[in-house]
Amino acid sequence: MLESGPRHRDPSRCSRVLDRAAPSAETLALAMLVGAIPTALVNAAAIALFVPAPRAGWSLRMAHHAYDAVGVFGVAGLVAAMPALADVLVRRWPWLGARRLRQTAWLGFAIATTLAMHGLVGVDLERQGNAVLDGRLSWLLAPVYGGLVGLAVPAACVIGAGLAALGGAFVWLGIAASLGLIAGHHFVLRDDYPGVHAAIAWAGAVLFGSTLAWRVRGCLGRGRARTVSVLAGAAVLAAIHVAPPNAVRLELFRESGAVAAWVLAKHVWRPPRLDRIDGDTSSAALHCGSRAATASASIPQSASPPALAARLTPSLHRVALPTAPVVVLVTVDAMRADVLFPREHDARFPNLVRLRDGGAYFPRAIAHGSQT
Repeated sequence: MLESGPRHRDPSRCSRVLDRAAPSAETLALAMLVGAIPTALVNAAAIALFVPAPRAGWSLRMAHHAYDAVGVFGVAGLVAAMPALADVLVRRWPWLGARRLRQTAWLGFAIATTLAMHGLVGVDLERQGNAVLDGRLSWLLAPVYGGLVGLAVPAACVIGAGLAALGGAFVWLGIAASLGLIAGHHFVLRDDYPGVHAAIAWAGAVLFGSTLAWRVRGCLGRGRARTVSVLAGAAVLAAIHVAPPNAVRLELFRESGAVAAWVLAKHVWRPPRLDRIDGDTSSAALHCGSRAATASASIPQSASPPALAARLTPSLHRVALPTAPVVVLVTVDAMRADVLFPREHDARFPNLVRLRDGGAYFPRAIAHGSQT
């Protein structure tokens, strides 16, 4: 006879489900590094297709590719350190989750990636929250948007691990979807919203890496795993401490989809040296630039451009100064016309008022973009 009565749940079943849904710290770190490979390759292809060859020659283009690749693997190494650090903290202080080390480390990683994602697109999400219902629910929508976008990376890890567990065609589905994200964002929102590009590329790289991490981990022994760790650490150190010259830095920002340089420039690299002329970092050029600055300080402002060039020629040697007037165009995106007209706001914007009154002012202008 079959026994009747209430069925009791296996108390370890929920724990097993959580273990499967929460990848280990090693898998998470490896997923970041594996996902950097297609990201760097797609960036190289995008640079070759969309960025015209520099006038300085192929040496500058090769430096462009090299710094972009180092930046991609350096950023991936920094992100890969987050799950490893979470795992170390959990093991160091067992009271954080001694019974469920993996789940606790996974939770720490999810929180860290959510905060990092907020740093990338937080301003854009806040703007979107203010655009709905005239901003009346921005206090609610902005955190909701931030939470949903912040969970993109942990969700990509779980989806990739699930597709890898299913095997077969599901693995190829994960690879195709991840490559679509990694390559697709290069074709949309070009020259705009670098944080959005970074968020999409990050989620795609994590999806690719988590789908193939278990295969790569099976191919790596202990010795090869240490080699990968050393190489990742070297890429991190190079990306942090070896900032590109100004000429290379300008090339890096010509492809908006290659966002590793933007992340490093915003959070890691020091601002570029303004005394470096045309990307030349030699001591002769720096000395020449300092002599030019010293010489120009003694020239009256009323000097004409040809006279100014004649006075500075002995000091500048090979640096050519412009003989025509230098025009600086200052633009402000999406500024309402009623900020400067009528004059009721003049006291709040004295610098803009001086530019308006001292230059050309057009009271009627039409913008081609509807969002402007």
